[in-house]
Amino acid sequence: MPADDLAQQYGAAIGSVNRLIRLLEGNEELKQKALFETHEERADILRYIVLRLYGAVEAILQKCTGKNSPVECSSRSALEKTLIRSGLDPAPFRELYPPLVQLSRRRHRIAHKDGSAANEWGIADDWQIIMWLMAVGAFYCRLRMSLNIATIADEEQYARDLKAMRMHVDVGKQMLAFPKVNPEARIEALQAMKSALDSTAAMLREAPRLESDDQERP
Repeated sequence: MPADDLAQQYGAAIGSVNRLIRLLEGNEELKQKALFETHEERADILRYIVLRLYGAVEAILQKCTGKNSPVECSSRSALEKTLIRSGLDPAPFRELYPPLVQLSRRRHRIAHKDGSAANEWGIADDWQIIMWLMAVGAFYCRLRMSLNIATIADEEQYARDLKAMRMHVDVGKQMLAFPKVNPEARIEALQAMKSALDSTAAMLREAPRLESDDQERP
């Protein structure tokens, strides 16, 4: 597969995500009003970002399979079958399965206005969307590596994304442990989690940019 074909497919799908993230960062009215609180206008945009992120995954998988029919990613087995049908070894992708499956399921709930998708956006949602931004970018880079069309920049970005994702899992563990924190220590614990989230988010000023192909491996 020509490198430009996959890049164009991904770029078209991820461009709206980049624009929406810039909007959230640059508009004072859309920023969080208080720690871990997100008003409805911001939540609507974040939910739409979830839809577009899944759209990016679907678009590049359709390009790999050569089919325009919907791609099934709602389970590990479904995602693995899609990769195999594309002629790819699924083993290098397996670390990315959990967030991609979660993204697929959340996209379904939002699209069908089902269950928690209609609730206000909270800290767990902030954690998830940061993970999904990294996972989608890593998935794109991993596809390019598996198709032997990756640049050096793709490989470096993939390594950075995986490292950041693992760090972000640690933040999730802090969140799960929070209910057991002594009440007098909870403000400090919340601030520590917020700081960790901000550090990870700083790496994601935009969803991963497309790199030019002038850095091909020798």
